[in-house]
Amino acid sequence: MVAAGHLWAAVAPKEPGLFNRAVWAMADTRHSWVIVFFVLSGYLVGGGVLARADRFDVKTYALARFSRIYIVLIPALALTAGLDGLAHSLQPQSPIYSAVWRDGLFGATPPFARYTLREILASLLSLETVVSQPIGSNGPLWSLGFEWVFYFCLPPLMLLADALGRLMGDRRWLARALVAVSSVILLAAAKMPYAGLLWLIWLGGALAQGIAETGRWPMGLRRLGGLVCLAGFVLAFKINYRFADAFIGFGLASVLARFPPGERGLNPRLDRVLASGSYSLYVTHLPIMAFLCMLFYQHGWLTRTGAASSLTLVAMLGLATLLVITVSILSYWLFERRTEALRQWLRGPKPPDPPVRRSALKTAPAIRPDRRKSRALARQPQALEPKARPSAGG
Repeated sequence: MVAAGHLWAAVAPKEPGLFNRAVWAMADTRHSWVIVFFVLSGYLVGGGVLARADRFDVKTYALARFSRIYIVLIPALALTAGLDGLAHSLQPQSPIYSAVWRDGLFGATPPFARYTLREILASLLSLETVVSQPIGSNGPLWSLGFEWVFYFCLPPLMLLADALGRLMGDRRWLARALVAVSSVILLAAAKMPYAGLLWLIWLGGALAQGIAETGRWPMGLRRLGGLVCLAGFVLAFKINYRFADAFIGFGLASVLARFPPGERGLNPRLDRVLASGSYSLYVTHLPIMAFLCMLFYQHGWLTRTGAASSLTLVAMLGLATLLVITVSILSYWLFERRTEALRQWLRGPKPPDPPVRRSALKTAPAIRPDRRKSRALARQPQALEPKARPSAGG
């Protein structure tokens, strides 16, 4: 939905008509779907951390997160820099890159202006938005920076909360709530209130998994959460996006609180397909669209107000969709599906098993059966078989 929304917003004109307005309404929900991603990430990653609190292993967790993010991120950054550099050599004055295109679709500042050392280092360290804007035309990386920070803020805060909980008389969940609220207050004091909201939404997803495992979340609250989430999507067009994000995030967390992991899904095969290349699609689609828009604009297919005609609109949507999906599939097959292999390589070879002492290898000598005893036992049941009793009338 995020990629489809970006594509439509990049090339489609805003014209009157019920169909056009309906498609634009769906395209404008692309930010709301990123909030859905935050909740799911908290549910799967953060919830796993909280569930393993008593046996949490820092090294295993850090290697898992690093391999998951960077095996796709580094090629995506190379793709972004390569396409942006090629665009600069072909059309350095293209409004796609040298200006803010269509309400900031490719960023609040021109993509060509986002190649300072600060942006490059922030993208390499996966600290986009936290430190600076994402590199070049790859605007969707803004959410990845928050994700990366949340991944590594949760474990130390959890350990701090659990230590505090023991001092409070084994009140672990109360201590975790206090630490979470305190962290949000600190973010607000640091003039990062939106980061605090995203942090709470992510934590809401993490807590939802723990609640789901207990099976105690009322069905009424689950239904109410679904309505609140839906209201967030609808109100996103009319109210401040921060309030809409809160509705969507906390509403979806309430839905997931009665949704045990692995219990339900669309379809096992479909779920696997949707999850397999979603990350690759997310971090590669916008640089490809920006480069294609530059070519479309150069050849007169695209204007500042959208496609030059309905025919060119269909052609641009088809070409862009085909290329974006092809690149994401290639990224998955070349990089993303090798995440576990990278994780194992970073972990290093397993230590060899301790040598087995020779005494342990000795076994008891084999006992040869006595053939005479075997024959005697074979005849024994016949010898001991009782004679048949005479019948009562005999």
